[in-house]
Amino acid sequence: TNSLPWRPSGGTQPERIAKPLDFRQAEEFHRSLDPAAQDTLIGNFAADLGQVRDDDVRTTIVSFALRADEEYGRRLADAVSVDL
Repeated sequence: TNSLPWRPSGGTQPERIAKPLDFRQAEEFHRSLDPAAQDTLIGNFAADLGQVRDDDVRTTIVSFALRADEEYGRRLADAVSVDL
């Protein structure tokens, strides 16, 4: 039996988002930081990402950072020695 006080209705088919903003939150967060905090963020991220031994994984993560913010991605790439 259904223990919910209401019964769901409608379709459950996912619809494609016309213009996804997959990296907007990361972009807005990075841009909201002052330069010193951006340096700290990149340094901390690079310290962890630099321990990843798989070049493809590091490159993928850097590409995500680039999609969020070009400067953020480039600085991270430099910090973990990923060629762009």
